[in-house]
Parts: sequence; structure tokens; C-alpha cells
Amino acid sequence: MDEITIPGVEMEHSKPRLLHIPTEVCENVIDMLYDLHMSIATRENISTLHSCALVCRDWRVRSQKMLFYQVQLADTTSFRRLSTILDDAPHLRDYVFLVELTGYHLHYTTSIFALFPAVFAAKLPNLFRIDVVHFPDIVVTQFPRASDSPKARALPYIPLHPRFPAFLSAFTAVSELLLMDTTFRSFTEFARMLHGLPNLDQLICYSIRWIAPGGSWHPDANFTKQPEWAAGKDTLPSFAPKLRQLELIDIALYGAKRLIWTRGPHLTWLTLTIPLLSDPEELADRTQLEFMHRAQKIVSLLYLAVLDRYTKWVHHTAACIVEPATLEFDSAIGSPL
Repeated sequence: MDEITIPGVEMEHSKPRLLHIPTEVCENVIDMLYDLHMSIATRENISTLHSCALVCRDWRVRSQKMLFYQVQLADTTSFRRLSTILDDAPHLRDYVFLVELTGYHLHYTTSIFALFPAVFAAKLPNLFRIDVVHFPDIVVTQFPRASDSPKARALPYIPLHPRFPAFLSAFTAVSELLLMDTTFRSFTEFARMLHGLPNLDQLICYSIRWIAPGGSWHPDANFTKQPEWAAGKDTLPSFAPKLRQLELIDIALYGAKRLIWTRGPHLTWLTLTIPLLSDPEELADRTQLEFMHRAQKIVSLLYLAVLDRYTKWVHHTAACIVEPATLEFDSAIGSPL
């Protein structure tokens, strides 16, 4: 019987066999494309992660986990897009752990931070950190300066609805909150927001302002009343009871006083800048140094990040007021030892 030759068969046998790479190895490579600190290299790798999700079904889940771990929203367009994606693909909700709300329009009537809790309250069960970063007009970034809504109106503060804390209370997994270059109507409104997060453990404030101090709305947030810890009681304050770590950089002195006063010895981490606020009058009358001295008396360890231009002032004045036993210095803002 004559040998039957099928065209192309010999060519196929001559081809080298494709090397099978285990899915676990591919997943490790995908993990290497992501950095929790969102470095420049990570942003450049975002497109690669998108490609991984499209090329192979086995890579899709791992790539999506990396892509949605940290989500950045900069305008109402990205805000609505994320909401739609989570509605269309509910399994992605479990992948979101950190949300960064940023841009030039957080102090607008269309502020995405003001809308965030109402829209995403039941959609992000694993969210543990919220970053709110407002860019002043003088700062140059890649984000658009013009609002995407023609009806948007600029305000001197973030417009929070009275029910904002109630919506915020749905985020039971959130333990960290970062606020940068943001202004609130009053300290009372700010405190209500903090109390709205039932498991808030760490608060980081960079250049936070309040237009008005505001009155006391909660017994444990009353600055004029002696807190229970001052009377020797070891019970946790009912106001933001889980809050134990504070990092206060360039904020109004009365705000720092209130936050620390309500925590007392329950604070396990306190970071302050020297000076706390660059106010020449406060520097002259030693108000800030005396405040730091009192703060040191109620916390186990006080971290001070010294502004470079005030280093000489610190070593000549602060050193004679604050006891060194519970004090550590760092010359870099926001980088405690």
C-alpha cells in the first residue's frame, strides 16, 4: 500500500513543542507588575496588566485583582465608569481595597468625595483605606483642570451632605483615612465624618483647614469637658473609639488639640511636624511647643517630623521643653522614625 502523505504533517512534526508555563508562574509575574505604592513604573505597567487580562483566560482573574486593588478616581467621568463596571461585574467589588479620590475639583459642588459614600456604600466590602487628595490650582499634575460639568461651581470647602456620615458608616472595613489639602466647613463637620467610620484606626492629615471651629456635638468630642481618661478611667472614648494613630502635618493648632485630647493615652502613634503650622505668632509665643509638651505626657511615644527650615529653631527651643525619653526626630516630613 502506497504511503499516503498528508500535506503539512511533516512540517507540524518538525515544529518545536510549545513550552507549557504553569499558571502559578504567570501569576507571580503578574504580581511583579504591581506596586502597592503606585510608582511611576506601576502606572506604566497598567496597560500590560490589561493585556494579560485579555490574552489568557487563566490570567484574567489575577490581572483583575491587581488592576482593581487600588482605584484612582479624578472626576465624575471616572466616578460613573467605576460604578457602572461594579454593577455589570459584581465579582470585581471584592477586589477593591484602596480608593484614591483626587484632582482639582473636590471643593466643587460636584465633588466626587461628597458623592462617594452614597454611591459605593454597598459595593466595596473589602475597602480598607480612602485617600482624599485635593490639588491646589498652583500644583501642576496630569489631571484636567477644567470641570467636566458646566454647572459645577467652586467652593471654599468640600460640600458634605448632613447624611454624609450615615452613608460613610457602611464602610465597616475602612481603617485608614488620608486627607490632603482639603478644607471643611467646620471642625464639627470634620469630626462627624471621622465618627462615621466605625473602625477607623489611622488618620493622616496633611494641610487640613476648617473655616469655622464649630461646637461640640458629641460628649467625648467636647474640648471643654474633662475626658474620662483624664480621670483615670481606662474605657475607650465613644467618639471614634478605634482611632489610635494620628499623623498631623501642617494643620490648625486647635484641631490637633481636639483630636489628641479626645484620644489621650489610647493613642499608640502620634506624628507631628515642627512647627505644626507655620504661623510666626504661634512660634513666637511658644504655643505649639507647650502643646507638644502636653501631648508627650499622654502618649507613649511622640514622633516629630522637623521642617528643614526650622531645624535650628527646634534644637534651641523644643529640646528644652520636650523630654527626650519619649521623643524621636526625623528631618523628613511624614516619615517618622
